[in-house]
Amino acid sequence: MAKDALDPTRYPTFPPPETDPTTLASLSTYLVMIAVEEYERERDIVIKTMEDRVYALSAYNNKLDTDAEQEIEAVREGFNHNLAVLQTLLFPPLSYSSSLPSPTPTPAPHHSPSSPQPLQSSSSYTLLPQIITHLSREYTTVVPASYSYLTSKLDLDSGRAPKILIPGAGLGRLAYEVLKKLPNATVELNEFSVPMATALSRIIHNGLTVDIFSHVQSSATVGEVSSKNRLQKVQVSVLPLPQNSQLSLTTGDFVTCYSTPLNTNNAYDYILTSYILDAVPNIIEMILIIKKLALNSRSQNIKTAWCNYGPLHWHNGVELKLSVDEIKDILTKEGFVIDEWEIVVGEAYRNDVDEAMFMTDELYNCLKFCVTLDDSKEFEDDIISRIEEGRRQIKEKKDLEIVNANEDDPEEEEESTMRIEEL
Repeated sequence: MAKDALDPTRYPTFPPPETDPTTLASLSTYLVMIAVEEYERERDIVIKTMEDRVYALSAYNNKLDTDAEQEIEAVREGFNHNLAVLQTLLFPPLSYSSSLPSPTPTPAPHHSPSSPQPLQSSSSYTLLPQIITHLSREYTTVVPASYSYLTSKLDLDSGRAPKILIPGAGLGRLAYEVLKKLPNATVELNEFSVPMATALSRIIHNGLTVDIFSHVQSSATVGEVSSKNRLQKVQVSVLPLPQNSQLSLTTGDFVTCYSTPLNTNNAYDYILTSYILDAVPNIIEMILIIKKLALNSRSQNIKTAWCNYGPLHWHNGVELKLSVDEIKDILTKEGFVIDEWEIVVGEAYRNDVDEAMFMTDELYNCLKFCVTLDDSKEFEDDIISRIEEGRRQIKEKKDLEIVNANEDDPEEEEESTMRIEEL
């Protein structure tokens, strides 16, 4: 596999884009530009922090620490190297699209919920650590507990090629683990983040083997055991998928993508979710769409199993933050049978080397479950209409809150009215 030259001038930090975000292509470009710009800000924060430390050392010791100056320059070069990796992976970006692998006609407005959730950028702070965790040689030999659990639910002796949907696919590590066990499976990935999906597509289709400085980010300079670890490198390369793997990618909001008219391509044996439930904007809508997919599968004599593993610590921007028992109650009321349900305490997202790198470790309590639709029940409800009605009621409540706030503060009435019109 050929190495990418990683020429920093190949994809400038800000390539000349269409800056009008009303088109999907320009919006995709805008999102990946944000990801790169965030990493540039990370670089500036770290360099400023290190320079302040050098200044303090100089002030108290009455001399300049030459080694520290050299380290600052080395870290700057490390950031620029990683920035070149990001640019190679992200430009030109994938277009945001809700079409499935076998495209269906663009649906009429009533087929898909109105007011889809806004696109969000996956930050470089998230993207680079995920590349290191899931694709570096140091970590690909370790299978995270979530992937072990989810792949253990696959029926290896069914005698048929299953179809598997993975929402929140990230960089495709779960798909890789699935295809290792079931090389004949058809795996469909869905990724909300345009930068993440672009990196995934480029790594799989173009091949990429590079070195990345693994701890060059602002959080990595806090609570370090050794400052020299900032300059550690890891090798990242494409995972060796089985030959003739059936792998496809849908880029966009899960609810919007999978609320379109269903066809035979929307029947799944398994829906696997890992570390994603607490990042979706509205988990109730996700549950309803998965129910819709399971019903479509049932109409084709396929029983869909939805298996999940991950925490519920709820990311910023999430609209609805439910407790574990509330989620279980919703699943039961929607007609799912709980086949397995357990809280795993103290789970690490990734398994680092034995030597401590930082003075803190991040552990999660994870919810793992496997559910299927109750075959004995018939479902008549219009799921898309329910989502539409739920969004309408929530919007009405928000509008009323703004009106009530205006009555308390008349000076903000004009500005608030403008906000209502924009919603």
